[in-house]
Amino acid sequence: MNIFLNIQKYFQYLRLSINILQKFHLIKMILMSELRLNENQIKLLSLLWIYTTENESEEDIFIKDYALHALIYYLSEKGFFNYNFSGQLVFWRSSWAFINISQRALLDLEYLINLGLIVKIRFSTMTFQYVTAYALSETGKKYLEIYGKHLVEKLRKMLYCEKKKQIYDVEIREDDAYLICGDNEIPMGVKRTKDVSYNSIAILLDEVSENVA
Repeated sequence: MNIFLNIQKYFQYLRLSINILQKFHLIKMILMSELRLNENQIKLLSLLWIYTTENESEEDIFIKDYALHALIYYLSEKGFFNYNFSGQLVFWRSSWAFINISQRALLDLEYLINLGLIVKIRFSTMTFQYVTAYALSETGKKYLEIYGKHLVEKLRKMLYCEKKKQIYDVEIREDDAYLICGDNEIPMGVKRTKDVSYNSIAILLDEVSENVA
């Protein structure tokens, strides 16, 4: 009889816990419905979904920052993202190099991290170089399942390799980043920085001093 009562209490506590979790989940969904992300931000979540969530491994998968930036640049050139780029000095494999990075994309990533939709980690390699990597959080996955399925499908078609029936792998080399599918290699062009045209005028220090005075 005591055992039966204990089991009854156990199931009561279990049902109570489930109700609490369901209410918490409902509140979270309501809060997420109030969250309005722009299209680029949802597309960033979609890109992370493709490369960190759609994986048969039971381990947590993260994508390194330079591979992510190469994909963002490539997909911007293909019209998926709407970002502007400039050459920035970063550590690329074994040396410093200029690559095309979008400052707006960096800000969007940090914004999504602050919202708890993306997880960011930083770790040291065997050569004592620090590497940053990104993945979707559980909340980010849930948000994307509700609001971004169409973008995931669109991106999957852009990155799908018919030959091997899988998403293109990303390989980082000294000269560029590549999408790899068997013997098919597509350079992403992230190291081909462009010159930005600008105009300049000469300003005499005497003129500046007079204006300030």
